[in-house]
Amino acid sequence: VVVGGGAVGTRKATAALAAGAVVRVVDPAAVAVGAVQHISEPYRPDHLTGAFLAFACATHEVNARVVDDARTRGVLVNSASDPTAGDFTLPSVVR
Repeated sequence: VVVGGGAVGTRKATAALAAGAVVRVVDPAAVAVGAVQHISEPYRPDHLTGAFLAFACATHEVNARVVDDARTRGVLVNSASDPTAGDFTLPSVVR
């Protein structure tokens, strides 16, 4: 699950999709593109149902909620706004 469909969220979703993941993007302004499932509504904790990984790529406030909710549900989480708050970080990739 990628919460936030901006530039950072799009990069995370694209990388996860390329790695073979089933990707769901949650963002009120989300527009369906390709194989990614888009949920065009504000983030709710139940958006994490069934997830193994979550990427919090929205505002700092929303990201903090995603981190808390993911931890409660046993979902590994990465926070774009506060990398130390999450369970893992991702290295930069140069192509």
